[in-house]
Amino acid sequence: MLFLFTACDRPHETAEHHSADPDSAAGKAGQAAYKVSKETEKAAKELSHKVAEAAKDAKAGYKDAKEEDKAKHDR
Repeated sequence: MLFLFTACDRPHETAEHHSADPDSAAGKAGQAAYKVSKETEKAAKELSHKVAEAAKDAKAGYKDAKEEDKAKHDR
């Protein structure tokens, strides 16, 4: 709770305050972190699509097997 109160009590920082040297070690680390986060986001979206397709295929396979099993028992 104390953290929230102290965070709210701080003066608002300006954009000038946040501008830093992008060529500094910290600036380069931040740029690398941003790039990695974007690549991770893209990979996660692709993986999500692949998982959705696999689930769709699994559902279709289950349905087919169920229908085949029912046809065998109906004979």
